[in-house]
Amino acid sequence: MPIIATDNAEFIRSYFAEMRATSGRQDVIDRFVADEQLKQHICWAKSVAPDYHIVAEQMVSEGDTVAVRGKVNGIHRGEFNGIPPTGKQFSVDVAVFYRVKDGKIVDHWMVFDALGAVNQLKA
Repeated sequence: MPIIATDNAEFIRSYFAEMRATSGRQDVIDRFVADEQLKQHICWAKSVAPDYHIVAEQMVSEGDTVAVRGKVNGIHRGEFNGIPPTGKQFSVDVAVFYRVKDGKIVDHWMVFDALGAVNQLKA
């Protein structure tokens, strides 16, 4: 069943809140996300930091697209770029664009500061 929101930015805020509250349970992912690549990315990210979450610092919505600039926060619990789990907290910059259609995320484009994550985990 699609999530009903008054606009796409509200929908993405709801997505972030639900993902954080439920640690990204599969049923929640399936409720919000139709984009298979994003589902795979979430699965990978949960293997690295099961409690990871995105904190939006800025959000812009136009048409079916929502742009988010923010932080990805979590605790390193799984292998990342050859680094075994450290148990360290990390916080890195992220920018992501979501395309929303019929109450689901159908496409996304993301960049995040992987080098910043590596530097924090190796420190």
